[in-house]
Amino acid sequence: MIIIKTFKLGGGAERIASLIATYLQKSGYCVICVPYLDVANKYPLSCWEYSPLDISEPTKIFQKVAVIPLKMIKTAKIIRQKKPDLILSFMEDANIASLGGILLSGEKTKAIISTRTNYTMELSHSPYKLSSAVTDKLARHLYRFASLMITPSKGVLLQIQDVFEGEIKGRVIENPVDVGGVVRLSEEEVDFSSDFITVGRLTRQKGHWFLV
Repeated sequence: MIIIKTFKLGGGAERIASLIATYLQKSGYCVICVPYLDVANKYPLSCWEYSPLDISEPTKIFQKVAVIPLKMIKTAKIIRQKKPDLILSFMEDANIASLGGILLSGEKTKAIISTRTNYTMELSHSPYKLSSAVTDKLARHLYRFASLMITPSKGVLLQIQDVFEGEIKGRVIENPVDVGGVVRLSEEEVDFSSDFITVGRLTRQKGHWFLV
């Protein structure tokens, strides 16, 4: 079972989740994809079952806090129904809901969770301080129940282990890079003048300021 907020086109974690789902399904596994919200523009993926939970992402601060237990309860329900051997979850909200859902369900499902960015930086720079504080408290309690945490770099892994005082069993798997595609694009001419190009959301944890 793969749990994530959405498979929305353009997101890095969403792309990885869709690729993993498709690969595992084609390799003979019965993959159940569980996004919290279905979207029209999503990555193509292949899975045995696609079961969105229809939980929209609220914008008001107290609703952001209230939706956390709702995600856990709905996740626990689908875990009891499907009884997956393993859950792969992506990003903090899905990680917390997955681990909380496993505990609420009473099932012995194992979980591999994935965090994609600097944990403390992402929470400290969130405009929603209350929900970030609740997320942090829950993560510090629940993450130790994960069988494994995947990070995209050694730096993120060391930072996570420092925050959780070594209780997290982690492994680094770098983001895949299409080297052939990079080489091909590097040979194309662009119609503007630039010394360098950086791509990604203009948020602190993406690290553009290091480059600048």
